[in-house]
Amino acid sequence: MADITKEYLALRDQYIESRFARLNPVQRQAVFATEGPLLILAGAGSGKTTVLVNRIANIIRFGSAHGSTELPRPVTEADLNDLRNAVAAGRDLPRETAYLAVRPARPWNVLAITFTNKAAGELKERLRAMLGDTLGGDVNASTFHSACVRMLRRDAERIGFPKSFTIYDSDDQQRVIKQIYKDLMIDDKFLPVKSAIGQISSFKDKLLSAEDVAGEPFANTKAQLVSKIYTAYAGRLKAAGAMDFDDLIFHTVKLLQNDAEAREYYQNRFRYVVVDEYQDTSIAQFHLVRLLAGGTNNVCVVGDDDQSIYKFRGATIENILNFEKVFTGAKTIRLEQNYRSTANILNAANSVIKNNMGRKGKTLWTDHGDGEKVHHYTATNEQDEASHIADVIGEHLREGASLKDHAVLYRMNAQSNPIETYFARAGIPYRIVGGQRFFDRKEVKDINSYLAIIVNPRDDVRLRRIINEPARKIGMTTIEKIGELAASKGVPMMEIIAHVRDYPELQRAAAALERFYEMYRELCDLSVSEPLDQFVGDVIAKSGYEAMLKAMKEEGETRRENLGQLVSSIKTYADQNGEDATLSGFLEEVALISDLDSYDNDADSVTMMTIHSAKGLEFPYVFVVGMEDGIFPGEMAKYNEEDMEEERRLCYVAITRAKKELYLSTSRTRMIFGQTRRNPPSAFLSEIDPGLLDETQSPELTGYGGGFGAGYGSYSTNVPGGRSGYSGASRGYLNSEYNAHPRGGFGGGYSSGFASGGHESPNSYGGRHQVQSTGFGSGYGRSRSAGNTAPAGAGTSTLAGAPSAAPQKKAAAASYAAGDIVEHRVFGRGKVLKATPIAGDCIVEIQFDRVGVKKTMANYAPLKKVEE
Repeated sequence: MADITKEYLALRDQYIESRFARLNPVQRQAVFATEGPLLILAGAGSGKTTVLVNRIANIIRFGSAHGSTELPRPVTEADLNDLRNAVAAGRDLPRETAYLAVRPARPWNVLAITFTNKAAGELKERLRAMLGDTLGGDVNASTFHSACVRMLRRDAERIGFPKSFTIYDSDDQQRVIKQIYKDLMIDDKFLPVKSAIGQISSFKDKLLSAEDVAGEPFANTKAQLVSKIYTAYAGRLKAAGAMDFDDLIFHTVKLLQNDAEAREYYQNRFRYVVVDEYQDTSIAQFHLVRLLAGGTNNVCVVGDDDQSIYKFRGATIENILNFEKVFTGAKTIRLEQNYRSTANILNAANSVIKNNMGRKGKTLWTDHGDGEKVHHYTATNEQDEASHIADVIGEHLREGASLKDHAVLYRMNAQSNPIETYFARAGIPYRIVGGQRFFDRKEVKDINSYLAIIVNPRDDVRLRRIINEPARKIGMTTIEKIGELAASKGVPMMEIIAHVRDYPELQRAAAALERFYEMYRELCDLSVSEPLDQFVGDVIAKSGYEAMLKAMKEEGETRRENLGQLVSSIKTYADQNGEDATLSGFLEEVALISDLDSYDNDADSVTMMTIHSAKGLEFPYVFVVGMEDGIFPGEMAKYNEEDMEEERRLCYVAITRAKKELYLSTSRTRMIFGQTRRNPPSAFLSEIDPGLLDETQSPELTGYGGGFGAGYGSYSTNVPGGRSGYSGASRGYLNSEYNAHPRGGFGGGYSSGFASGGHESPNSYGGRHQVQSTGFGSGYGRSRSAGNTAPAGAGTSTLAGAPSAAPQKKAAAASYAAGDIVEHRVFGRGKVLKATPIAGDCIVEIQFDRVGVKKTMANYAPLKKVEE
């Protein structure tokens, strides 16, 4: 009998292994490690979801049978023969669970927690495919919040809430807090509402109740005020029988901590707890996992410490780093084989992330081959960067790739504008994921609305948008009354505001309306006398919008950055159009970009998103733009090692999104937040093994002695929040103004000079850089665009990449007609179907040989006529 049992156990292991034969050896280790705490360190692209699904399926089908000496019942000769035949034939054994399994779990005994409903849905679908609809459908797979809601619906009364409690979203939360502000007479400028909400959220994540906070000594007046708001807020939610999203986890943890009966019930029900993306868990989520798994200690967490990038959302990397310390006897398995990327891409990621100290350590590898080197392109400016991306996409399309194979990743949303603008003008379809289109962002639309009513005082729609934005004590009742009066008299609303004292029904708001109209008239006057970029800066300041965003502190910072980028966009427009640039022309261009039929959710299009939004996704071709110190990594990260390590993890995430080819780009000059910057290349570039990089640069930068011309003199930059007062030898890209490139860049000539007394002083809203330097500039070489040789001679030198003193006009509108054959740098050859002149330009509709019908702007598209 002993021999029968021994052979049966060996055959059982062989049979179970055959059911998971598609997994690699390390993945199978994770699937068969069913008991006790388990940490699966799953590197990017290592198949973690596959491991999760197969591990849960194994627990339900076979329990802890693999590698065990336990048997569900005594073995008979018939059992052994059945198993022999099944293994030999490679077929399923009837009633395998009854014959083979050791303590298998019922599907409802498994709790799988994910961070998104999409991930939970995918998990259940794959389990249904493996186990059938009944077993697979009964597994508890949900997000943290959904799991907590189910528990609270059962036991909310134990903590003083009705089972039918209401869930408040963020808008509901703000409404309650704002009412508390009103009742307690709290000034939002002293303590912004969103700051108070953020602090209350932080308290709940640390499992601190309003009573806990009130019982602690206060650091300052604001801390005491937040405590009062928290106490009032918690009381109103309790009275309303409502919970916000933070409460769902907070109250569930408190329930499990304080109610032994409830805790025992859930620990008995959930014999196996599985958590995905464990590196993204917060303090409260950690306590929830520990409490739920406290019965059997069968907790499996899957994550990658190298992809912990959500600290700003409350995630704490310590949860995954300290897993073995908290869960004694834990086993750790590393999934290092990558199924996504080429070796060169993975080696680049490994070479960057190894510089982090706070990590568990692992090295990704693949058997996909080396692939292309990582491409690093040095651009002259952000427009050149966008043009380069379009060129590369065009090459891939000619090789048979699709637009949807490409993704453009950036550190912050403000970087998307130059690329969006270039793609829209060139007719390249794109989609924004995880963010809005630049010109659809509220703050951008608000300032553009100010510009619109200056251009057209009859634009009542735009006037309604901004008349009380920022707040000016002009309420909706007053606005509606103005609208009614304007309609009855057949005049625009601005006409009523201009003569507000003539209307008795508006007298209560008359003073506020007069102040608004005075500001409006002042802006109208400035629009005639000031350069466009300076004027828009004044609109942002004089309207009160800038002060409003400053008062919002952290919340307003990103919006201020976006407005700085709006100024950059207007300055670029002004430089390209020279004397022809007008406020109405800019607004027309914005409208045209928005109206081009280049964006379709279901169509083949380039994907654009922040790196944070890209986590979990993959693309054959990935572009990471703005690889410069001060952009990526951000300026503040330089002063905090923890922040720098998170930025490095973000870089690791960006690199590992690429499957076939990775393109990194650096710009010698970049206009962002309204200022032209000359940031050095990103520190992360220097961490990549040089042998992995394929270095190229813009043709406009060639012939500069390795890219660096020498300028000697004083260099002083007055940039708010940036470096100031740097003086001494200044290295710049010197170039004779003879070689000015029409796009605002510079031709590939060579220029050297001695610049004395050079001074650069950009204003806070991106006014034109005046680089004053005297000396000798010998400008010889050939301009890339003009195609002519510039004469040698003395001249004024300018820093290459900065706008020239005299902005270059855009090229005259090209003439196209139906039937013309054209060549597009991205889409290749095509035939013009229709050409529509508009606003000094021409919308050209083209039937391309390979990509179908596209629309593009003639003046800006990489387009030229060709002979048939």
